[in-house]
Amino acid sequence: MPRPDPEARLRLKFQAFDPSASFNTWLAEVDGKPVGYAVTFYTYSTVLALPSLHLEDIFVLPEYRLLGVGKALFAHCAKIALERNCGRIEWLVLHSNTPARASVQY
Repeated sequence: MPRPDPEARLRLKFQAFDPSASFNTWLAEVDGKPVGYAVTFYTYSTVLALPSLHLEDIFVLPEYRLLGVGKALFAHCAKIALERNCGRIEWLVLHSNTPARASVQY
């Protein structure tokens, strides 16, 4: 998957913390240093007649992986989904992302 081009990165930088943005950005910090993030937005399930929280992206710097940072970010997203009465959390993992696919328990 290609990375965002410079113009897209600039848009993300400004939109990530804009209160009127159509998505939310959640940062993970270790000792005050940002080491990961999750990006979420809402969709709607007509079957459940409830909103769904879509986890668009979750990333942790390589040197902070396997320390529970990603798990903490995911748990935070789950907490937000419960607080906002979401019927489910949706997310996709790229087929090529074997470490993430291996970490998912079915």
